[in-house]
Amino acid sequence: MMTPECIADVGNWLWKPDAEPEPMAEAVIRSAANRLYYSAYHRALRMADAKKFQLKSVAKGSHDKLIKRLADNNASLLSRKLRSMKEIRCHADYDLTLQFEEKHLKEMSLRLADVVSLTQ
Repeated sequence: MMTPECIADVGNWLWKPDAEPEPMAEAVIRSAANRLYYSAYHRALRMADAKKFQLKSVAKGSHDKLIKRLADNNASLLSRKLRSMKEIRCHADYDLTLQFEEKHLKEMSLRLADVVSLTQ
């Protein structure tokens, strides 16, 4: 069965900070950031479902709904972490003309660690 931990493992496997730069390095960094975000998303979703968090306000899209569910149920720190990770992931996935650097991926990794601790 696929788990959020497996998704994070793929993101960490893609990102090897000590490896030599390659022509595809930015694509790999962007892909790793995407995987780290989805690991955080699924961890937060698993927690919200387990605690039966209800959506009390209006939101569009499954990601924004989860972020709102967390905020509506006294998990605002987790909500903010996930929202900030989503913003970085959107940069990685959609803003292809803007450079996406290893520092962005490091920030995602730190935020994922926060999400892990907040969802345990």
